[in-house]
Amino acid sequence: MRIKIPLSEKTEQLLPTGDYVAEINEVSPGTANTGTKFLRVVFEIVGPDHEGAQTDCQLYLTERAAWKLNTLLAAAGVEPQGDEIETAELLGSKLHIHVNQPQDSSGQPMRPEVTSFRRLDPTPNGSEPNGQPIEKPKITDDDVPF
Repeated sequence: MRIKIPLSEKTEQLLPTGDYVAEINEVSPGTANTGTKFLRVVFEIVGPDHEGAQTDCQLYLTERAAWKLNTLLAAAGVEPQGDEIETAELLGSKLHIHVNQPQDSSGQPMRPEVTSFRRLDPTPNGSEPNGQPIEKPKITDDDVPF
């Protein structure tokens, strides 16, 4: 029997555990089998490694899980309007994400999990807002207390 299989130009890579710079390129509502509503957020990795890889997470719209959605909103720079957000405002947002690569009981990799979000440093490449480099203090052995 021949069946047609879906092919995509972008294949999902198993991202190793680590921190990545990612861009939000899709936000869609969903409902779990339990009836709990969630937002599915798709991230495309833009650096420092694995550019073009995609991963996603589901943010449940419950009181108990509100902290995670609020963390994403803060990292993306999106302000809620009362108890609502415009999901389109998240699209194109760049932020740091932490990905955890869990393993099953036999040690095989499972689907990566996005476990945290952080706002990108507003001053790229360690520079001040005016583009001038930040001078880092020089630390000598005399400065170390042990």
